[in-house]
Amino acid sequence: QLLSFACYGLLRWEWGRWVRYLVMMVGIWSFAFVSGMAASTVRAVAMSTLFLTGKQLRKQVDSFNSLFCAAFLMLAYDPSYLLDVGFQLSYMAVFAILLIVPRLQRWRKVRHPLLRRAWNCLLVSLAAQVGTAGLCWWYFRQLPFWFLVTALPVSLLVTLLIPAALLWLLFPMDWGVASLLQTMVEGCARALIRLSVLFS
Repeated sequence: QLLSFACYGLLRWEWGRWVRYLVMMVGIWSFAFVSGMAASTVRAVAMSTLFLTGKQLRKQVDSFNSLFCAAFLMLAYDPSYLLDVGFQLSYMAVFAILLIVPRLQRWRKVRHPLLRRAWNCLLVSLAAQVGTAGLCWWYFRQLPFWFLVTALPVSLLVTLLIPAALLWLLFPMDWGVASLLQTMVEGCARALIRLSVLFS
């Protein structure tokens, strides 16, 4: 989203669409390589690649098709991904989110923007938990329910932390705004760690 926003001005030119697309592709795959190419990260980046490529070619993109195509490509590249717990949890969670969340959103519509944000966070967490419950019990012999309490504060902190951290890396350290961003990043990171420790 940050890359998309940063390149938004390029859309004024026809060739700018392709420059924006290439910048976003390099950006998301660079993130995947830097983060160690974990199965869940590769799944997210592969789905994003399919989605953005479809939009760039002005095609209608189906989320389920993108999910299954990403799984097929990952398994074609390395079949051992199928035995990776991260791969299984990631795909089951996303499948449940795509299947359950739209139905619950139609069942109960929330109009207030802040309440809608909180409601959507809860729905996504609930759907992911339902989708991965069987695997969690099989591998870990437990079903965590603390997500109902932690989903909203964690998602809000991460929403602030990631863009602030990326912006902080871009600004020279002797600029005043860099110091402000550093304070924000450190504060969000500490709060996230304390919250994780508290509910662990």
